[in-house]
Amino acid sequence: MATAARLPGMPSSPIDQEQCAISLREQPARQRFGDQVRVSTLPMESIDRAVTDDAAEGFIKALHRSNETVLRTTVVGRQAAEVWQSWSIAAARGIKMGQLEQVMQVYSSPAMGNQQIAWDACLEATQRLAGRVLRWLSC
Repeated sequence: MATAARLPGMPSSPIDQEQCAISLREQPARQRFGDQVRVSTLPMESIDRAVTDDAAEGFIKALHRSNETVLRTTVVGRQAAEVWQSWSIAAARGIKMGQLEQVMQVYSSPAMGNQQIAWDACLEATQRLAGRVLRWLSC
C-alpha cells in the first residue's frame, strides 16, 4: 500500500492513512463562488466496508456548488485511493453530484461512500428547493 503524509490532528494508528485531494481549496472556492459553495462530509465509519475492514478512521469531504458541480474532494483514510478515483473522473468530466449518486457502486466497497455523500448532497438540495417553494406558496 502506498503511504501518504498524515494530516495534522489525525489519530495515529498502526495503519498508515492515505490522503487524496483534487481541485480548489475551500477558501478560494468561497472567494470565487460565494454562498453557492456547499460542503458535504461523510465519516469513513459510515461506510460498511471501512467498518468491516477496521478502517473506519478518516472521511470523505466534497466541496460543490449549489448547482452540484464538484469543486474539490478530499478523501482521508486507509482506502482513500480507491474511493477517490470516482471523484477524479467527476472533476475531469464535469459530472455533477446528482449524476455521481446514480453511478453503480459495488456493495460493500469503500467507494459506496461516494454514492452516500452524493445522495446526501442531492437530498439537501431537494430540501432547500422544497423550502423555497413552500415559502413562495405561503406568501
